[in-house]
Amino acid sequence: MEGPTSNLEREKKYFVEESEAKKLKKMSIFQLGVAQWYLGDCSELLKQIGLKISTSSGKSSEGCRIRYTTTPEGEESWVVAFKTDVSEDFTREEWEYEFEPFEGLENLLKSQPVVVKIRYFLLLKPAEVVLDEFIKLEQDYSVHVAHVVEIETDEPFERYEKLFGLKKPMGIEDFKRYSNKNIAVRSELGFGEIKALLLKALREH
Repeated sequence: MEGPTSNLEREKKYFVEESEAKKLKKMSIFQLGVAQWYLGDCSELLKQIGLKISTSSGKSSEGCRIRYTTTPEGEESWVVAFKTDVSEDFTREEWEYEFEPFEGLENLLKSQPVVVKIRYFLLLKPAEVVLDEFIKLEQDYSVHVAHVVEIETDEPFERYEKLFGLKKPMGIEDFKRYSNKNIAVRSELGFGEIKALLLKALREH
């Protein structure tokens, strides 16, 4: 079995108003439905998918993120990721591994902190630029936010800020506060209900 892929991620986040988000959505190439759960203890998950994690980083990864994605047509994928804390230069190390869903996965995810969103891809290369629109659950997220833009690139961020009219970059403290992990809330919705929310939102867009 192949191990997880690793890379150094350099990413910046941006606040966007509702009116700006509407304009950006019209520029999107395609959309994905995304649900991300955050586990403090990943030992059972790793055991189920037969994965061992060892990193050479001096930083510590706290727990893991499970990401489920679906296209409007229902094409699905599951990825587990481990990330270090973001540095002052907006970089962090990330390890990802795609896996097949297994019996008991839905129970493992139930009541874990989760964010549910539609991701609009504005650009794929040479930078990845996305707009995230958070979908309301049965209770409010831990941090209130409706839209966030993310730019992942090795080039100067300013090039893409200008291209997409982004005027409100987040500093390191806001980056951490508005991380998906920090936004996530413990929802009582099951996986089937979350999947239905995503497909409904995708088809309405």
